[in-house]
Amino acid sequence: MLALDGGTGTVRAVLFDLGGKRIHREKKERHYSPDPLIGDFACIFSADDFWASICRLLRETLQKTGIPPKAIRAISATGQRFSYLFLDENGEALYAGPNLDTRGAFTRADIEAQLDQDYYPLTGQWPVLTSALSRLLWFREEAPDTFSRIRTLMTLNDWILYKLCGVKCSEVTAASGSGLLDVAARQWSDRILKTFDLETNLLPSLAQAGGVIGEVLPEVAAETGLHPGTPVVVSGADTQCALLGAGVQGENQLGIVAGTTAPVCLLMDTAYVHPEKRFWTSCHLESGRWILEANSQWAGYVVQWLKDSLITLHGRPWTDLEMYEWIDRQAADASPGSHDTFAFLGPAIMDEKNFVSLRPGLFYFPPPVHPLTASPAQGTHFLRAILENIVFALRANHELLLGARSFEPEQICLTGGLTNSRLFCQILSDCMDLPVSVGRIREASALGAAICAATGIGAFPSMQGAQEEIIEREEWFEPVREHTDAYQSAYTRWREIYEKLDQL
Repeated sequence: MLALDGGTGTVRAVLFDLGGKRIHREKKERHYSPDPLIGDFACIFSADDFWASICRLLRETLQKTGIPPKAIRAISATGQRFSYLFLDENGEALYAGPNLDTRGAFTRADIEAQLDQDYYPLTGQWPVLTSALSRLLWFREEAPDTFSRIRTLMTLNDWILYKLCGVKCSEVTAASGSGLLDVAARQWSDRILKTFDLETNLLPSLAQAGGVIGEVLPEVAAETGLHPGTPVVVSGADTQCALLGAGVQGENQLGIVAGTTAPVCLLMDTAYVHPEKRFWTSCHLESGRWILEANSQWAGYVVQWLKDSLITLHGRPWTDLEMYEWIDRQAADASPGSHDTFAFLGPAIMDEKNFVSLRPGLFYFPPPVHPLTASPAQGTHFLRAILENIVFALRANHELLLGARSFEPEQICLTGGLTNSRLFCQILSDCMDLPVSVGRIREASALGAAICAATGIGAFPSMQGAQEEIIEREEWFEPVREHTDAYQSAYTRWREIYEKLDQL
């Protein structure tokens, strides 16, 4: 199975066997640029360059593994949420924008005025500034010539499939953030389209994850090295695919994707939408299921910032694994609570009504030269405080979910890049007072897409059946009682300071 994963920082091609074992991975960094139509406030990427990267990754995967193209049973794709492409009548991209494009802030007021309080109950999403709807309205108001040429709106992962097989469709998990989907009905919202006078043919027909929609085209085979006729299977958005690949199946499990951002997710059998706009409600990959999400925002980006700072200080490049191992060694010397040192560097408590507020980044610690400070904070304390900052935000969002839905999770299914830090996994278990399960495959989004592909060709009767056969736990972290007690007071103090940041 071949899975393509268009993430925020990289695009990857990952090859799996039917047992879920990763055979090979190729990746390339992604780059964005300011949109000349608006400036630094909005960013775009080159669709041509992105597709060229995918073609190169596929060719390199086949060349380095020596696997015959005919041996690839199926291919699928996942990608970052809130990333959209607007295509013209020839299928060429007029606009390609990532989840970082916030031009929708300029049309937010219009959407709120037109739909009043109905937007959130309909879509399960807030605020509107990252939605496809808000970007469409921006083009209509600010770039009418471009808007008049738009014929199709596609999410990133669906566009990748379109490039592979020439079939346009949209899958509901990725469409959930578009601002155009009725999340409960799992259908495009006629009301929203009519309210804003948008043509229904802008939106491709909706397809179910795990379904075959086409075959690799001959001309694409020539570009990529794939075998023409290879089945192309629908998967979904990266978070939903990651939950699938992490083994999250029921309401007794809490799913956390500790990647660039850190969604805390709960599976539901009903399309519950919070009355006070605290969470996101999105479709699950399987029909009749939904996800309630409290997003902790920037987690992996904080660690990337730390990595870049270390590279500057040490004067040599660090791999991600080297960085995590170094952080773990250093931060392990600090006790839980980091000697009253607290970090506030981006991870946040979900509140959709104040989602775009900009809190200051800071470290809060006892003054190092005060006569009453017996032991000044050291570098190890600051490193551990960075990890604890992420964990404290995750716990706060977990508590929000507990308050909204009556459930008692038995474990945390954790995936994402931060699982490379064993100390982070242990701190999470200690602070949440729950066991933490980490799967054998850390690239759970790609594995989720591969599960969709395998299900699509009939290798498994269902995605849940594939989970049971494929997902293997690699590590299990149990809470340490004395650490759990220490984190109770440290977390309480962190929350007290966090609530005052807006006043600074």
